[in-house]
Amino acid sequence: MKKTIRIMTIIAVVLAGFSLILILTSIPFQSMLAREVYGYPEDVVEALPQFPLLSFLICFLRTACIALLIFCCGNKKGGIWPELLILGCLVIILPSISQIVLPLYTELLRRMGSQHLIANSVVTNIANFCAIPSNLGQALAYVTCGMSIAFKKININTNHAAIDEEINL
Repeated sequence: MKKTIRIMTIIAVVLAGFSLILILTSIPFQSMLAREVYGYPEDVVEALPQFPLLSFLICFLRTACIALLIFCCGNKKGGIWPELLILGCLVIILPSISQIVLPLYTELLRRMGSQHLIANSVVTNIANFCAIPSNLGQALAYVTCGMSIAFKKININTNHAAIDEEINL
C-alpha cells in the first residue's frame, strides 16, 4: 500500500506540473486562439498575449501543496497531521486565495481598459483549459491523502495490538 501511495502521489505531482507547463506554453498562442477559436475583434487581440497571473498562481500553489505530499504520504513519522494540513490548504486556503485575489485583479484590469479586461477573459479560458490535468492531480491528491491517513491508522492499530500481545506473554 505504501508503494501505491507513493506512485499515486508522484502521478498527482506530474499532472499538476504538466498544467504549469501547458499554461506557460499557451501564452504565445493566445492571439491565434482569440482570433480563430473565440472570434474576438482585433482590438482585443492586440491586447494579447497576457500572462495568466491568477491561473498560474493558483496552479503553482496547488503543485507545491501536492509536491509536499511526496514527503509525508506513507511515512509513519509525523502522524496524520501533515496530510490534514495539506488537505486544508487544498480545500480551504487555495480557493480562498482565488476568491480574494480575483476581484482585485479584475479591478486592476478594468482600470487598464476594457480591451485588457476582455482579453483577460480569453486568457483565463485558455489557462483554465490548461489546468484540467492539475485538477485531476488535485483529485488524486485527495485520494492519496485519504489512503495515507488510513495506512497510518491501520499501522498504529496493528503496532498497538502487537505490543499488547508482547505484554501478555
